[in-house]
Amino acid sequence: IEEIRQEKDNLRQQIEEINEETRRNEKLLLTGSEEFKPSSDSESAASNNADWEKMGKDEIEVEGVSSSTTTSETKDSSTSDGKYLRSERRQRGGGKVEMMEQSIQTEQFTQEEDIQINQDEMSNLLEQIAQLKEQISLEEINKGQILLEKERVIEQFFNKEKELKHLKDVLEELRKNSEEENEKRFEEKEQLKDLLKEKLEKIEGLNFLLEDYKREKSDFNDEIKFLKIEYERKIKEIEEYNCFEKEEIKKREMDKIEYLELENKRHLKDLSTLTSDNSELKSLLDYEHSECQKYYFKLEEFSKKLELALNENKNKDEELEIKNGRILKLESELGRLKEHLLGIEEISSKEAIAAEERETELRRQLREFQNKYENDEFTTSKCLLNYQNELEQLKINLQNLKKEKEDLTSNLNEKESSLAETKNALINLQIVLKDLADEQKSEKLRFEGEIKMLRDELKKEKQQIQQFQNKEELIQLTQTTNLDKLNYLESQLKIKNDLIDELENSLEEFRILQQQQELNLDDPKIFKNSQQLPATKKIDDSTLKQLFLSFFMAEKSKQPEIAIVMAKILGYSQEEQAQLQKAISTSTSSSSWFSFGSSPQPFSRKEVSLTEQFIRFLEQESVDNTKSMLALPPIESTPNRGFLLDESPSALRTSSSTDLKSILDS
Repeated sequence: IEEIRQEKDNLRQQIEEINEETRRNEKLLLTGSEEFKPSSDSESAASNNADWEKMGKDEIEVEGVSSSTTTSETKDSSTSDGKYLRSERRQRGGGKVEMMEQSIQTEQFTQEEDIQINQDEMSNLLEQIAQLKEQISLEEINKGQILLEKERVIEQFFNKEKELKHLKDVLEELRKNSEEENEKRFEEKEQLKDLLKEKLEKIEGLNFLLEDYKREKSDFNDEIKFLKIEYERKIKEIEEYNCFEKEEIKKREMDKIEYLELENKRHLKDLSTLTSDNSELKSLLDYEHSECQKYYFKLEEFSKKLELALNENKNKDEELEIKNGRILKLESELGRLKEHLLGIEEISSKEAIAAEERETELRRQLREFQNKYENDEFTTSKCLLNYQNELEQLKINLQNLKKEKEDLTSNLNEKESSLAETKNALINLQIVLKDLADEQKSEKLRFEGEIKMLRDELKKEKQQIQQFQNKEELIQLTQTTNLDKLNYLESQLKIKNDLIDELENSLEEFRILQQQQELNLDDPKIFKNSQQLPATKKIDDSTLKQLFLSFFMAEKSKQPEIAIVMAKILGYSQEEQAQLQKAISTSTSSSSWFSFGSSPQPFSRKEVSLTEQFIRFLEQESVDNTKSMLALPPIESTPNRGFLLDESPSALRTSSSTDLKSILDS
């Protein structure tokens, strides 16, 4: 369906392009085949020139068919000859009158000259049409500029309105902020006044307490003075009494004096407490006085801040007045802009009316030109017939496409029905699957319970198995320890047996070498053969053991060559070696790692095979053994013979084993 729609859109585009081409061809025909009708003044000349008009019409009809091909050439030529034609146009002045005079004068010219004149007239008319089109385009450009200016002025107007709104919002915010600040300052002022009142009340209470304290102090001093006077008076009375009574009186008076002294001390203590209280009250007064001074300074600062705030409010009011003045100016500018817009609209309307009048005039002229070239409809009718045929073909194609669309829609309906059936089947399957899932869940829960039971049993069995395993491990540890001990003892026995064998071999070789030395003194040839015999006759058992182990431990690619080396060392015949090689070649069909056997690829000169390396190793070992045995002193002369014989073979054995391991690893 989407492809059909795309094809429909493409067909519509093609039809639109065809219509545009037809319109262009009509315009080109109208502009390309123009004639000048004779005026009323030149009717006599036209009647005399009827033959010329017939010839011109025939030529115009012929040219009308080929006008679609020649219009592009005329346009190109018109651009190149524009200046020349403009100069001719200026010289002609009236245009139509001169052209008619030229048409009267061209009676005497030949047909070719008539054709050239007609072509010139056609080019002039085309230039006039181009000028009219240019004028129309200029007027449209002017209209666009006027509209752009109008839009720009409207945008300025809207921007000014936005600025005014913004300024009004700012003024309202400033007013709100100033009111809030004034309210806050008034509240703070009232709070400070309340605090001052409380502090003054406290100060008055303290002053009242001080006055009470002073009164009590004066009363106490008066009482002390009165007691002193009484004391002096009583002393005088006591002196007047008799001596007998003096002692009793003295005692009494002394008691009274002591009592009075105690009271005096008590009063002194009270005085000290009162003085301390007085000092504390004074300190409190000083503190309250300092706090009052601080509050007073704060009030002064607050008053200063209030004055500053009032000044700021005044400044803000002045700024508001300035902004209001600006707003008034902006409003005046807006009025002026509105008036300017109205004037521009009037001018634009006038210009639009003038442009419409010009357009009507131009259209009238175009209609006149179209009326002149109605005779060229024959060619356009042919083109239209061709286009109609093409349209019919396109309609047929559209019908075919519609049929295809219907077929596709039927297929879609069938597919939708099949989809609906499949959906129903899917729904049924989902229901069945849900039932199965529920059954599976129930079975799963049952199986999980059984699995838990089995897991518990498994845990118990695993614990038992672990206990048995621990017991087995203990038994195995004891067995391994016993086996290790046995292996250690067996290895020591083997080492001792090997040492004994090596010592026996070394003794035999030493005897043979002594005999050879005695013989070599007589024949040097025998000496050469004797150097080769020990290497070929006997080989160390440790090397054979290492070869045997390396055969099983080495890679599969190296095993065949190790087997061949062992065969050569053990003294197999050539036939047996050939059988071995055949068996190796059949077992390893791929390329061998060595230079002989089943490997077809030869080694490079730089590479050395394992057999060659092993032969060199045996030669070196035989030479080293001979040298070492030759260098040994005689057994009888050495008192530490056993130590030398125990030490030298092991050293040689270790060096040879390391060399052999390096060869096999390589």
